Amino acid sequence: MHPADPKGLLDPKRVSLWLMAAAMVLVVALKEDRVGWPHFHLLGWPLIAASLLVSLRQSDRTWSKTLALLAYTIAVLFFTRVDAWDELAWINFTLCLLMRHFSFWEANLAQAVFFTSFLYDMSFFHVGPLVIFPFALIQGYTYERTGSLLYIMILHLLIDTALFYMIANRWIPGWGW
Repeated sequence: MHPADPKGLLDPKRVSLWLMAAAMVLVVALKEDRVGWPHFHLLGWPLIAASLLVSLRQSDRTWSKTLALLAYTIAVLFFTRVDAWDELAWINFTLCLLMRHFSFWEANLAQAVFFTSFLYDMSFFHVGPLVIFPFALIQGYTYERTGSLLYIMILHLLIDTALFYMIANRWIPGWGW
């Protein structure tokens, strides 16, 4: 199957992808008590298992290996707090792996879910996902257009600089801009 050829919404490969994306939201983004119940991750682990089991229905074993890597990444993020590798993990790793199996747009949408969940866990609460999700889509699109991780890192650093000045100005009025 060519990544751009859709087989339908209930294709096992597609179902396993979105089960894994939902697991990322539950296990990583909602692992702490930010929304009233501290145990959302308990719902995510069975989704990881279901995703891996559904992927076994595919004759393409590279997809099962890809999902195993994503499951491993989710587990690492759950048990640790890894901060400075978002572009490397979500753009270079996740997007590129998913583009082997899906069209760019579906792969980019999925990596944006992973990226947003990761940053939500770090500290971007409340309206953060409304800003981070489109930013992740833009980063994926930029990577698709340029093929360069350097452009993604520059884009991210520009946004980080603006955020730093806005946060600093919020806490120390008159400082910065």
